[in-house]
Amino acid sequence: EEGVNLMSFINGTTSNTIGASLGFSLNVAKWWNTRVDGNFSYEKLEEPIESFVRDYQRQAAVTFNNDLQFNKVLSATILYTYEFPYTSYFNYWGVTQYLDLGVRVKILKQKGAVGIRVSDVFNTMVYQGVNSGIGFEQDFHYKPLSRIALVSFNYKIGKSAGKTRKRKNRNYGSGFVE
Repeated sequence: EEGVNLMSFINGTTSNTIGASLGFSLNVAKWWNTRVDGNFSYEKLEEPIESFVRDYQRQAAVTFNNDLQFNKVLSATILYTYEFPYTSYFNYWGVTQYLDLGVRVKILKQKGAVGIRVSDVFNTMVYQGVNSGIGFEQDFHYKPLSRIALVSFNYKIGKSAGKTRKRKNRNYGSGFVE
């Protein structure tokens, strides 16, 4: 079928997957906008595979994004991500979480902006867990280089007048665009 992915394992079985994403925004104050996004997926094999420890895998994460506009010149972003324990057919990953911060200052009569962003401020992004199968178990610990500082500079050239487009007057009463 179009729009459907079919995955089969070498061992001959297929899986069924369900997932969901949800996001909402909230204007907490005139100067504070927040957005919360979450996702979840679950996959289950139609028939168990002997060499797999489990016949399912699941994953979920939530992100909190806060945009703060202190005045016409100064703004900031605070982004927190929490990844729930991940379970797959043959491994388990523990919780991963991290916080990103960014600040932006408009300069040069608000035609330019300088920004700085630091990812994983507290250096907490780590992936650890257990790989396992028939007759073996392996612990793993992976700490990526995640605390990174980025500096940016933007400058507007010319004027953006914010032109509005003229729309045609259309009659939609019949259900057809005429």
